[in-house]
Amino acid sequence: MSSSEKTAWINAIAFLLAYGWYIQHILSSSSAGAIARTPYLGSLIVTTVVSTVLVIIGQIVVAINTREREEPADVRDKSVFRRAAYSSHFILYVGGIGVMALALLDVDRFWIGNAMYLTMFLGAWSSEIFRIVYYRRGLPAW
Repeated sequence: MSSSEKTAWINAIAFLLAYGWYIQHILSSSSAGAIARTPYLGSLIVTTVVSTVLVIIGQIVVAINTREREEPADVRDKSVFRRAAYSSHFILYVGGIGVMALALLDVDRFWIGNAMYLTMFLGAWSSEIFRIVYYRRGLPAW
């Protein structure tokens, strides 16, 4: 497994763990029927920092455990990265339109902020999942 594929696994797991914790924390912190009044900014910041720290720690562990010298990214690695990014852009576009619609409908900031965070999470996470799939199954012909 190349270091780029290991990075995709680390990122996907770290993003999923951090976002899962965020959702669990928000749901457990909310009172019955008043989820929109739940303070979420602190949890959002903590989740972002924890996700970043998990990725950094994962990268350090991979670097320490890699015995052979890693070759620089080749054409396949660059193609996989580029195709995964293109594949996940659709999620960002649709989510961005959804967030704009919520703002235009003057929905509570809690929902707008969480819709934006969900969009960013799904965009980043799907990009890593696409990278893993493309490394495992190969790039599609299209």
